[in-house]
Amino acid sequence: MIRVLKQRKAQVLPDGEWDQLLSLESHRNELSLAGGERWQDLLLMMKAAKTYSSTTQSLDVVLQIYCIVSATERSPEHVNDTDQLIVNSFTLTTPTLHPIGLVLHPKAALLNHSCNPNAVVRCDARLSPHDSTFPQYGSLAIHALRPISKGEEITVSYIETTFPFRQRQQELQDRYFFTCDCDLCLQRQNAITDRFIPSNPRDAPLDPTALTEMEQRAESVFRDVESKPGSEASQTERLSDAVKSLAQSKVWPLHRYPFPQLRQQLMLALLAKQQFTDALYHLAVLVVKVDPVLFAQAHHPIRTIHAWTFWNLCTCVMEEWTRERPMQVEVPMLGLLSCAVMDDLVRALGLEVDMPGHLEQMVNVAYESVKREDLFWKEYCAHRQESRERAWSWIQNKIDDMAI
Repeated sequence: MIRVLKQRKAQVLPDGEWDQLLSLESHRNELSLAGGERWQDLLLMMKAAKTYSSTTQSLDVVLQIYCIVSATERSPEHVNDTDQLIVNSFTLTTPTLHPIGLVLHPKAALLNHSCNPNAVVRCDARLSPHDSTFPQYGSLAIHALRPISKGEEITVSYIETTFPFRQRQQELQDRYFFTCDCDLCLQRQNAITDRFIPSNPRDAPLDPTALTEMEQRAESVFRDVESKPGSEASQTERLSDAVKSLAQSKVWPLHRYPFPQLRQQLMLALLAKQQFTDALYHLAVLVVKVDPVLFAQAHHPIRTIHAWTFWNLCTCVMEEWTRERPMQVEVPMLGLLSCAVMDDLVRALGLEVDMPGHLEQMVNVAYESVKREDLFWKEYCAHRQESRERAWSWIQNKIDDMAI
């Protein structure tokens, strides 16, 4: 905010963009009526910003701007959202969706929310498909997830869309002061994010109280680890127990909150401890069984980042297996799987949608290397469809047998 005020004072921020900024929704009345520590913090920050920026703007204008950009953040990937950031801003991320800051632009801030959005935010895309250079971090681009009809509203998601209905509604009300009535929310508890695995008619019906307690215990672990970034390795056993508890319940779908989030944390913990094979299997569950349910498009940012990570992990584990068990049939199967993952990733990024950016550049470099150097690529290409089916079937059977 100090930067914005300084830019305005130095006449770097044009009148048009300044006016657009001031016209954005501020929720000033709601924030004032809510009061409490959040409102007091806003008042303190507003006064400090006016002093440090030496702005000639009035306290009222500075407060208005702070209300416009204060409360919570919209994240492009919604995997590890932080708790307190910005109403009209977006998370600035690396090409692999790691948060490193904030982006504010008045035009992008006009986009409304949907829990089933038709567009996503990216911070690593080129300004034009014909531009060979990449912008510095701080660029903001909106990309369609699916075809958008003329006259149809472009929407993005402000929150984690994979959360259950009541949790999404509560978060939107607390952070943005509105009740969502998008097509996903209209399904209420009938949506895929809210369903449990149907019980056998011969079994006792599901106990709602027991399910609530199970979710609270699992969520407690997830939130605790989330609040301490980088602590995953020290929480490996706890995360593993939470994942096993949900898996053994026989009623908790792999894609229902907080199962995917816990598995993601466990995968990171295993990577930190260099337990690459176990990490590979847990990431395989996300790639094979969870992501296709939660994200319809193969080119969805979450799916492409998971696929990119999966390919890198396949390559790492294959090197490890080649040293430790060169004669086992698993080595060539993993080799074919890495080829299938790369093939699918290239198709998703290059054939289904044009999103030229840093991620595409990294994938293209890796792809060219695979075609030149990978021992299994020729075999894979010689029988592409059969190889793909064999590789994906092998990893699916692997994770099914392990019941993870």
